[in-house]
Amino acid sequence: MLQKLYKFFEVSTPLGLFLAVLYRLIGFRPIHDKLDQYLSLLRLYIVYKIYIAYCFSIAFKDYGY
Repeated sequence: MLQKLYKFFEVSTPLGLFLAVLYRLIGFRPIHDKLDQYLSLLRLYIVYKIYIAYCFSIAFKDYGY
């Protein structure tokens, strides 16, 4: 059932992307490799934001901000 929904919506629509992420979190392999690209980009973006926040916290801790 979930696999049919996933094939119907694909990854191009936001609901399809949500179903694909949910499908991946449950533990099934994704049908498309595009989902793995999206998840790796999202992971890279989150790590980048955490790194920038860490660098700014070190840079501005002496100024009391």
